[in-house]
Amino acid sequence: MLPTSWDASQLLRRLGVDAVDIADTLAARPSADDPVVTWLVEETIASMGVAVSIAGHRGWPGQPDTPVGRHVPVWAYLALVPYVLEFHRSRRTSAAPRWLAAV
Repeated sequence: MLPTSWDASQLLRRLGVDAVDIADTLAARPSADDPVVTWLVEETIASMGVAVSIAGHRGWPGQPDTPVGRHVPVWAYLALVPYVLEFHRSRRTSAAPRWLAAV
């Protein structure tokens, strides 16, 4: 589910993340089978295109204050990029707005 480190670094570069933050993110890669990351990605995919009121938003579970814990949302979002791009592609959104929406 998580992108490879190489794919993640390419996505982060394309999103304009600086080299130091890319290195920190790659060093803090969670386990590929981390249940929190899996849950974050699956929940977000399931809700794409569905309007959710702020009152109905359950939020994401807290993470430990560790390098990996602080980067779990980053890795979850990186895992979502292909789904977001496909979601927009299926609605015939051009590439530029898809990338803007992915940021």
